[in-house]
Amino acid sequence: MKRYFYLLCVLRQLKAFDDSPPVSKQAFLSLVEESLGPTDMVGALLLSDDLLQREAVISGEIRSDQTNLTVLSTRQAKLEEPLPDYLASEQENDDASTDKLIAGDPVWRNYFYHVLKIAKNKNSHFLKAWVQFEVGLRNALARVRASRLKLDPLLYLVAPELEDPDSTFENIVAEWSETSSPLEGVKVLDRARWNWLTEHEQWYSFGGDEIASYTAKLMILHRWRSIRGSEHKEIGSK
Repeated sequence: MKRYFYLLCVLRQLKAFDDSPPVSKQAFLSLVEESLGPTDMVGALLLSDDLLQREAVISGEIRSDQTNLTVLSTRQAKLEEPLPDYLASEQENDDASTDKLIAGDPVWRNYFYHVLKIAKNKNSHFLKAWVQFEVGLRNALARVRASRLKLDPLLYLVAPELEDPDSTFENIVAEWSETSSPLEGVKVLDRARWNWLTEHEQWYSFGGDEIASYTAKLMILHRWRSIRGSEHKEIGSK
């Protein structure tokens, strides 16, 4: 396994969920590239954050000039340019893709399979486990929402075949269900993500998986810096 001693030594430690990010996502990706680090692994994770922002632009939650993209272009986020083929093209044997009620679900399915392909090529146990966790958490929430609305949950699941059958999300979903606002609900989910990453970050292994887990934590810090910034703007505008 290749080691990245220099790269991991120059990165500042990410200590707490509510810390400010010590480096921009763009600068971090550039550093990984310049250090001949696992750019494909890092880029694959950063892409998930771009896809979330793309959905926010499409739904009207944010404007395109409010995005902080790293892998996708602004035009791709605005649907003015197509996504990369590995996201836009239909996967083989995807019998459920045409039944999806949410337009973005096939893109996410393709995304998770893309990450798994990189995990296999890089022999990354972390990336594989991360996909299982993210898919499992996403589908656990979808099942609860569908149950409340008396809908068929199968129409809202994304790649359930990728879930870890031994994982359970009951405690996370229960805490999420008891929150008083959507923002508090997001905080519960991202804190659960942070805790999972802390358990799986392989600290001081100096391998690609350690850099990948650093990337995932950095994305969470940037997401919450953006959320806090939006909150301050709303307060100041009143």
